[in-house]
Amino acid sequence: MNRKAFLLLTLFRATRSVAAGMIMIVFPYLVLQQLKYGALMLGLLYVVGALATAGLGLLVGFLGDVWGRKKALFLAGVLLPLSALLVFWSGHLAVLMVATALGGFSATGSLAGGGVGGAAAPIQSAVIADLSVRDKRTFYFSTFSFLSGAFGAVGALGARVFDVRTAFLAATLVSATASSLSLISSAPGKQGYVSDAEENEYLVKMHADPTAVLMDPSGTLGRLYDARTTPEMYVIDPEGKLIYEGAIDNRPTPDVSDIKGADNYLSDALSEAMAGKAVSTPYTRPYGCSVKYPD
Repeated sequence: MNRKAFLLLTLFRATRSVAAGMIMIVFPYLVLQQLKYGALMLGLLYVVGALATAGLGLLVGFLGDVWGRKKALFLAGVLLPLSALLVFWSGHLAVLMVATALGGFSATGSLAGGGVGGAAAPIQSAVIADLSVRDKRTFYFSTFSFLSGAFGAVGALGARVFDVRTAFLAATLVSATASSLSLISSAPGKQGYVSDAEENEYLVKMHADPTAVLMDPSGTLGRLYDARTTPEMYVIDPEGKLIYEGAIDNRPTPDVSDIKGADNYLSDALSEAMAGKAVSTPYTRPYGCSVKYPD
């Protein structure tokens, strides 16, 4: 058993379950009470979610065999935070349709179970099978099912802490916890701003592999986290709590040779959190160029 990989997969499933539990509660309230679309439209949105989930589940399973399971799992992991972010951004019916399809919003318990309507289930099951020995496999599948339901209930209860729209932003952040996300908050015309195409070219050039890059030219998300420098690292636990903020390590230099022997604050924080321990150094002073927000 690869303990670290299993802990990461558990974190992946737990955070998705918390976020999905929140969405399960607030989505119908948003559609029926705030946007006044009616029960028929809510039912149609659920149908779209169920049908899209079936197709996405097939696609993710196929890509798992073609790309490899890690990349396919990351792809599935992006769908839920992306769908929640879309709903937070706009309540337009077309946007809701897209978000429902990507997130697999439905009236069934599968959403709160963290499977996002089942789209991530095939690849998760395959990864669990890879990580576990044959005679313990049923135990691990059962454990994941239990944790999914438990954390889904936590999310459903936690939804009451937020207003309806903010709950979708919270779901975005929580469900992205087990992912490596890059956020670019530089304003157009200022240092650090890049287009989507330029950022994609840069990622290929640098052999970088984040789960996703969030383009934030308005600075909305960056300001929410009070981000001041590039880079500045944030680690969020399955409950949506910020458990580390600051620098990558204690060597404020771009020289690659200085990495050797550095104290990696980020790696230490992740290791402690995944081991169930409190992060011993929850804050360090970040270093780098300042974030160029809009005026």
